[in-house]
Amino acid sequence: MRENLRSAIASGRFRSSDRLNDRGSDVAELFGIDSLDLVELVMAFENNGLKLNTIDDLMRSMDQVKAK
Repeated sequence: MRENLRSAIASGRFRSSDRLNDRGSDVAELFGIDSLDLVELVMAFENNGLKLNTIDDLMRSMDQVKAK
């Protein structure tokens, strides 16, 4: 998932400053999940104290999870 998102940013499909509220369905499509799964993913991060507003927030959160 992280690499797909990195590639989409590198290709210009997404900008790191894009808001998840605005681009959520596109991010879900990129990940091969539906929008409800994306909401559940965001909620799981937020339940662990990570606030996700932008694509960059999502990237940093995934990096933190991978580092653990």
